[in-house]
Amino acid sequence: MTEYLINERQENDKKDINWKDDGFLFAKSINDAMLANMSAWVHYSLKRYYGCIGDGLYGTVNNQITKRGYILSHFAKYVSGSTRISHALTDASGKLSSSAYLSQTGDSVIVMAINSGADSYNTTLTLPFYTKGGRKIVTTETENMVKTAITCDEETYETSVEVQPYSVNTFIYVKSSE
Repeated sequence: MTEYLINERQENDKKDINWKDDGFLFAKSINDAMLANMSAWVHYSLKRYYGCIGDGLYGTVNNQITKRGYILSHFAKYVSGSTRISHALTDASGKLSSSAYLSQTGDSVIVMAINSGADSYNTTLTLPFYTKGGRKIVTTETENMVKTAITCDEETYETSVEVQPYSVNTFIYVKSSE
């Protein structure tokens, strides 16, 4: 596919790229591409107000990473080189979208979880190995790639996670045993 552009809304000659609409359309588009067994997502316009780095127009800061840049970095930094694996999230709301990956070394599972809704959701992840924890990376309207540790009280292969409202999340679980 070439030159697929997620357009911004425009009213009265004012372009509007906002987190709650365009940010999640962008995140879902990347995730859907990965779920369709595509091997990469290339955003053709790196430096532009609708790209990954701002150009100083329509509210972006010149040479600063945009929200689309942070969203893409979740996949580029943590999923590159990994193998997508089958998974499922229980989500009756239909607001969550996700994909999961096994690291090249097989010692980590990476779960991407995108919540485009106004509510928090708790879900359980079943891992292909036991873990004692890992880390969570989250981007919201006000936070960019915030990292927190995930610790489990005891070694487990099932872990409960909270997916906060309007967020793009990367959960990385490290293998502790088979």
